[in-house]
Amino acid sequence: MRRCGGYALLALCALVAAPAFPQATPRVDPRGALPGPLELAVEEGGWARDLVAELGLAETLDASAGDAERFGLLCPESAEYFAEPGRTAGAGSDVSAELPAGTGGHVRAVVSVPATALYQLEVEGSGVQRWVIDGRPVGHLDLSALGVAFAPVIAPLRAGPHELTGTMLPGASASRLRLSAWRALCIAPADGWRSSRALTWGAWARTLVSTFGLDFELPESGWNQVIEAEAFAEASESGGRTRRRMRDGASGGAWATAATGPTEFTWRLRLEEPQVLTLSARTHGSSPQIWSIDGRHRVELRPDGRPGGFRWDRVTTLALSAGEHAVRARIARGAGVDALRVVARSSSDRDYLRILGGLGLPVGAPDSPVPGGVVQASFEPPVSRALAHSLRERIAGERDAESSVALVEIEPQTPAWRPLSPALPADL
Repeated sequence: MRRCGGYALLALCALVAAPAFPQATPRVDPRGALPGPLELAVEEGGWARDLVAELGLAETLDASAGDAERFGLLCPESAEYFAEPGRTAGAGSDVSAELPAGTGGHVRAVVSVPATALYQLEVEGSGVQRWVIDGRPVGHLDLSALGVAFAPVIAPLRAGPHELTGTMLPGASASRLRLSAWRALCIAPADGWRSSRALTWGAWARTLVSTFGLDFELPESGWNQVIEAEAFAEASESGGRTRRRMRDGASGGAWATAATGPTEFTWRLRLEEPQVLTLSARTHGSSPQIWSIDGRHRVELRPDGRPGGFRWDRVTTLALSAGEHAVRARIARGAGVDALRVVARSSSDRDYLRILGGLGLPVGAPDSPVPGGVVQASFEPPVSRALAHSLRERIAGERDAESSVALVEIEPQTPAWRPLSPALPADL
């Protein structure tokens, strides 16, 4: 079982112990005249500056930086909105480069990112290697299991060119690299950032819950779907279906497995309306896995594994539009996926405010401006400081921080099985 961080336990205890809706206590000007600075509304641009500073990202920017760059650091969709002319939000802000053939020694590439944002380096190749971006180490990567790996450090990069250098250990190689906007994090109001707009309680709650990595605490809306993994739409050559018995038992009597080498599976998910969803997977094996939705939202899952059996892991929580989506997983040889579970969550401003209320933070009417004194004290409570610190650690490459924020271990309830494809081709 994935180890829970102390920060997560602190947050969860607060959610249980605190009253659901503590009210903000107004501070009154003793002269009875105009409201004092602690009661005045705060603009969203100012709140974004506070968040960027709290997460240790301000040093990336210089005096010429505007709010658009801060918005991009907090949410990649904001970065794409303000990207260079000719690009649209749908085009994305990911860039890649092919590398010359050969093994060993040093590899160098210069790539230009279109927008200021947080980026994660992804490398294809083999073996163990060390990578640096603009002279800053972003970690050691082991490509042995999957032929691809993510750098642990999330790099805040300004729009423009950046130098990437890799040092190959004996036998290692790199054929392609990619800088992807880190979509595991999106800190923004429901309709995006607006510099001069007054920050409301609802927007404050949404941005704080995302900062704390507690989106998965949003209440379930009642819609969910279970996809049998062996009913995949596509698989690379080394993957297939098997009925091999495990001690836990496969949900539909069969499961998808990477039989002879690393395999990428694809499943189709269709939504009738936009949803905030939590994706969980019942997997076999403990090797790292790379999951993606529509090729944009990419996350690395490191399951603890259950010898001889399967285990549920939360993959990600994100907002998806209506229509068809492609869910992909790249898994190592010998690993497998038994089922996927997709759960829709209620995501109104009130739902986010209830989470903050459960942590003991003040709340107010969702559409009302939040007083400056409340905003100023956002990170004073110990639970706020601890959760924000855990996100800073995650950005800095501390993998244990994932357990404290985005991947807090709350065992998903075992769903009722509803296979989508009861008739399977011949087993492996």
